[in-house]
Amino acid sequence: MLRINQVDSVVLAAAVAGIAVPVAGIAVPATAHAQPVTETFTYTGAPETFTVPDDVTCIHFDVFGAAGGKGANEGALGGRGAEVAAYQAAEPGDALEFVIGGIGQTGIDGPALGGYGGGGDGGPWYSAGGGGATWVNRDGAPLIVAGGGGGGGGGFEARSAVAVGGDGGESGTAGTGTGIPTDGGPGASGGDGGSGGDGGAPIPPYMGEDGQPGTPGRGGDGGTTNDPHDAGGSGGGGGVMGGGGGGSGTVGTIATGGAGGGGSSQGPTGAEFTTGVNPDDGYIVISYEPGSSEGCEQPSPSPEPTSPMEPTGSPNEPAANTSSLPATGTPASTLAIVAGIAFLIAGALAIIGRITRSRHQPPTS
Repeated sequence: MLRINQVDSVVLAAAVAGIAVPVAGIAVPATAHAQPVTETFTYTGAPETFTVPDDVTCIHFDVFGAAGGKGANEGALGGRGAEVAAYQAAEPGDALEFVIGGIGQTGIDGPALGGYGGGGDGGPWYSAGGGGATWVNRDGAPLIVAGGGGGGGGGFEARSAVAVGGDGGESGTAGTGTGIPTDGGPGASGGDGGSGGDGGAPIPPYMGEDGQPGTPGRGGDGGTTNDPHDAGGSGGGGGVMGGGGGGSGTVGTIATGGAGGGGSSQGPTGAEFTTGVNPDDGYIVISYEPGSSEGCEQPSPSPEPTSPMEPTGSPNEPAANTSSLPATGTPASTLAIVAGIAFLIAGALAIIGRITRSRHQPPTS
């Protein structure tokens, strides 16, 4: 019967230990990662606060501005809100303020209120308010802003020539005019200065009123009228620079009010801007992965140019190797494993030799 005596066991154990120790000394990189987290923040009409969690240093934002309101009496649609997608570096514990824009209102017999987030108000009678911008702020300073859409033009009665609100965007777009001289003119985009639209062409003694220009953070208000048969201008969209308000129609002409211009946007380096995306209230989608800074890494600076190195050997001799590490060779951990395997094989051969010799020895009496 095959037996391994105590000496053989010691030899085998030592051999196994000879390979186990160097193998155990090799670090195995961790493959487990925290799961990505996605959160959506919707319109509430009040600021919201997001505190950056522990071990989070990079957040991806998808930010949407709100749309402008629709003009009354089958009036024109408001412009759509902008989208800004960007990575933003952060520190755990940072308190970020979210101001999420609201869609502009539609007015009948009074001013149409602009949406929360900087939408301009429409003038009295049949107008629409501008859409609010959506803001991501830190310490009171804007990091990301998605512009709101301008309000669409309305009128005392439905007409085929309608004034569509300008869209929010990186610069935004101007509202659309009807081409009828007595209708109110459209407001300019925030990125184009946000000037107000012209009032309807004067028919003495009557005339329309110009819309108000957009200002930093807020769309311009629409021009006003005191005639319930004519329309006031619609408000501009909120943004970094608000869109201009539309002009009101000429009094006594059953005129359509001018549309508001769209607000402008901003974001960090690498941000992607899309004009005219969102037809409703604004919202924000954030995503992050604890322990990861992917997307927020800064490019490594280019190395400073240096003068060519002078050779250290003679023209006929190779330059000396001044590195402290061997230029070639085998890593020490690999050599240790090879030595352990050799020790294991040697131990196994020794045991086999003892067994073979024991089988050939004559039995003792």
